[in-house]
Amino acid sequence: MTCRAVLLLVLSVSMAACSTQRDQAADPVREAVVTPPTLDKSGTLYFYGLLQRPDFSLAFAAMPGTGELPAWTRHDERSTPALKVEVGGREQWLAVACKPHDCPTERILVLYDAQAHAMTGLFARRKLDAMDLGRDDPTNDELTWLGLPDDETKQFLHERMYSAK
Repeated sequence: MTCRAVLLLVLSVSMAACSTQRDQAADPVREAVVTPPTLDKSGTLYFYGLLQRPDFSLAFAAMPGTGELPAWTRHDERSTPALKVEVGGREQWLAVACKPHDCPTERILVLYDAQAHAMTGLFARRKLDAMDLGRDDPTNDELTWLGLPDDETKQFLHERMYSAK
């Protein structure tokens, strides 16, 4: 083999290796599989911060019902810290957010299972004729279940939506 042939072979192998690494790094589905949620620089995890993560945002977008949600649920940076909770024997992230400057009228809770890359949630919108009534009464809201929550998950989300937990 000539020096030129060896050089071409080495360059070809190097380019193929770099190409494979770049393709793998740019694949959001692959990132979603290997990247669990992590805390932000302050040590706290928020709904909006989770939406910046490929694994969470893909699960959110894939969750049935999210196409009908208001835009703030995908873009607003105001939310409460996410919590690790156990539902159905599985550890999940509970992320909560509300409509900016108008929390009583629209609220969202989502449960994210980082191991299964699955999400369920509950969105509440205050009925027009109930705008001046209490927030803790579920009959004042139109509820939208997101994803396919089982009965235990529905009960958990409903209790969290309407309690001070």
